[in-house]
Amino acid sequence: MTILSATSLKRSKLALLWVAVSSKLVRSSQYSLKNNSRDEFHGFDALFAETDLGVQAVSNLLLAETSELVSPIPQVVRHIVLSGGKRLRARLVIASAKLLGYKGEGGGGGNGGDVALGAAIEAIHCASLLHDDVVDGSKMRRGLPVANFLWGAQASVLVGDFLFARAFALMCSEKNLQILELLSKTAVRLTQGEVRQLYNARALSMPESECLDIIKDKTATLFRAATMSGALLARGSDTQIQALASFGENFGIGYQLADDMLDYVAQRSSLGKKRGDDLRDGKITYPLVLCVARASKKEQRKIKQLFANKASQERQVEEVLDIMQRYDCLEDCSELARTHLLQSAEAIEGVGEARLRAIMQQACLESLKRIS
Repeated sequence: MTILSATSLKRSKLALLWVAVSSKLVRSSQYSLKNNSRDEFHGFDALFAETDLGVQAVSNLLLAETSELVSPIPQVVRHIVLSGGKRLRARLVIASAKLLGYKGEGGGGGNGGDVALGAAIEAIHCASLLHDDVVDGSKMRRGLPVANFLWGAQASVLVGDFLFARAFALMCSEKNLQILELLSKTAVRLTQGEVRQLYNARALSMPESECLDIIKDKTATLFRAATMSGALLARGSDTQIQALASFGENFGIGYQLADDMLDYVAQRSSLGKKRGDDLRDGKITYPLVLCVARASKKEQRKIKQLFANKASQERQVEEVLDIMQRYDCLEDCSELARTHLLQSAEAIEGVGEARLRAIMQQACLESLKRIS
């Protein structure tokens, strides 16, 4: 007879509760897109409308064939797939392929190559989230308990490994060596970014260039893979493929910088969290790297004290936010994000079908509005 510890019993009860709640989100084994994604990103409506059917097929494909697998693989996969999110990377695969005339979107009832690739990209992304949450010791994501809090770190890591394997199976289904090579290199670079971040987790004096390299490895590389794989699937010209690669990479950098900056300026109502939560959680992001580099020795000591003290007082957080404002850290982060987002929109000027191109460029401009 197996005797469970109090912690294991608590996790088991939480996991069972989540499974019971999440099962209500599934109707006839079909995934229903959650409205909270659109509420936060209403400016992306045109892109969402253009890709919703394909993304629904992506989510269904991620959930498919897991019910017969050993527990807790089905439960953890369902948990992360049904925990919201915009599926932005999958949307970029679908939109990029469609931009260049690809007709295989799974919105008509079947699964096209864009759906398989979108699911592969999302599987890689979900795997990285599972691993990140274990490394960070996170308990919540998007207002819901993370998998390692419900099922434990070991299960989360192993299911993350399963999702990486699932991604490669989906890639191979397209029998396109260029896409397979691209996504294989992307997985290597993403892992490198995670290791970089791990070893710089408390490095307040991290060089600005190192911080940007982490953003490129962890975020931009998957955005680039999404748009570039869509172009490869559509058999675009070399010029079109490189244009979409540039679009994805710059969009990813600008998007992440905007997200980092918004943590310090947005109120709870718009992002679902308090201003400065990254700071409270001990997360080193680009605005903080700029702040530490520009601050005086006395101010640097204040910032280090805040990081050393897990139960930081609100006054200490506000003091660091004041230092950021004093040295124009948020303005400079915003300006760099703006540069990359504009470069992203410009990269596909004249590429592909005009209506779809305008929708993708609009997504860049909407990201700009978030930080304006």
